[in-house]
Amino acid sequence: MTFLKRFGIALAFCFSASVPSWAQSAPVVYVAAGDSQVYAVTPSGSVNPLIPTSGINSSAQFTSLTVGPDNTADNASANSYFFLYACDTAASTIVRLRLSTANPGAQPSAADVVTVYSSVNPLSAPVCGRVASNGDLYVSSGTSGAGVYVISGVSTASIGPFSSPAPVFGSTAGTSFTGGGLAQKNSGDMLVVDNHDGAILRAPFVGANTPPNPPFGSTLSPYVSNLSSPSAIARISTGDFFVANQGTAQVLRFSPTNLSSPTTCSVSVPSGNVTLSSVAASENNLVYVGIASTSPNKRVVRVLNGTASD
Repeated sequence: MTFLKRFGIALAFCFSASVPSWAQSAPVVYVAAGDSQVYAVTPSGSVNPLIPTSGINSSAQFTSLTVGPDNTADNASANSYFFLYACDTAASTIVRLRLSTANPGAQPSAADVVTVYSSVNPLSAPVCGRVASNGDLYVSSGTSGAGVYVISGVSTASIGPFSSPAPVFGSTAGTSFTGGGLAQKNSGDMLVVDNHDGAILRAPFVGANTPPNPPFGSTLSPYVSNLSSPSAIARISTGDFFVANQGTAQVLRFSPTNLSSPTTCSVSVPSGNVTLSSVAASENNLVYVGIASTSPNKRVVRVLNGTASD
């Protein structure tokens, strides 16, 4: 699949105990191509624009995505919808799309595309990260030293107003911290990509109903170091996690029991100046890697079997 600009990817997941048929096979892959549109790539290979024409901001640059549950009152029992969040780094804006679980590749109505956040204060250059089980949205900032933020209750409000982003870890991210992707371990600990310092940081999970709120310890500590401009992270069900190591144009696989010796994944990359834009993992442990290149100018999505030996 070819796209024209730097992009992020996310996958359609199931949020109930009853798994819909579309989540049992190849998932819908969502692509933010660095422009004003967000796309759904279906298992059949069709590419569908998701933002209705009336809702497009021509100056937007969506570069990262994440999915989360729809906890609004009218969806509480039916579980007919879920949310896709798209982060626009250029305008410091976060947009939420309400998508159908029955047809996750279909374009929503204009009324189902709402702006969750649009400002440069307190959060600028947002990078979409994770949605907690309670529906709170966690994003990191691409601005040096800004850290990680949470927008509480974003999944329960139908049209807003939405909460202002609140800092999660304060200054413990470090003054040079530049945010990338976010992931969670099986234990619930949050893993945070620090692009500037070449590291993965860890925040301990302290329990959803245990102070402080949000449910993570207030201090970020080093977890993996000596990386080269990491940009994204994804975890599979085994606990292994995959990091897009931009500085070496490689995808590294880490086992939580052997963090010092990652495996370099076999990923075919285009020629030219390559950017590993994003990684995302499906429920059946497929790992999707978004790769951008110049000379030629193309964007591709590669798929790895996360449970296979590389």
